[in-house]
Amino acid sequence: MGSNIRADLAPVTDLADDLAGKLLDDLVGDISYAIKLQALHIGEAVTGGDRRLSRFGTKNSKGKTKLGVNYKVAGGRSVIDMKPAALWVMTTEGSRPHVIGAGRRTKKGRYTKRAKRAGPPVLFYGGRWVTGPVRHPGSRGRASLKRVYAQIPRIVAEKTEDILKDAL
Repeated sequence: MGSNIRADLAPVTDLADDLAGKLLDDLVGDISYAIKLQALHIGEAVTGGDRRLSRFGTKNSKGKTKLGVNYKVAGGRSVIDMKPAALWVMTTEGSRPHVIGAGRRTKKGRYTKRAKRAGPPVLFYGGRWVTGPVRHPGSRGRASLKRVYAQIPRIVAEKTEDILKDAL
């Protein structure tokens, strides 16, 4: 009486498939977490340790907006979300020269008048109080996202080696 090889190996192949799926999810989760930690470390390095840019954020946040990273793993894939995107882009590319407190810039590049207020805008700039618009010279970027992306191949290699050592 002949045996059916496929039927005999079914439990083994099912176990191997389950193990491969579990290994892949563990690997992607560990890599995503390591990338998150590396990104937060780089965020601290480019902002002076607190992951905040001075005077950046909405009126309600009172300048407490921080660089952050979230990730989501599903089906062997990971989405890494750098929040808020504007802060990450500013720390990567810098900012162009611009005017602070002048009003709104039109499409043609001119500035419109500010809304009527009790007096001119008052800004603390350069260690002193200044009335009126201030021309900001811009800032250089610190390549924060490029530095995060450069670390990904190293992190993937390390985490893959660690997971495979534990599995075998």
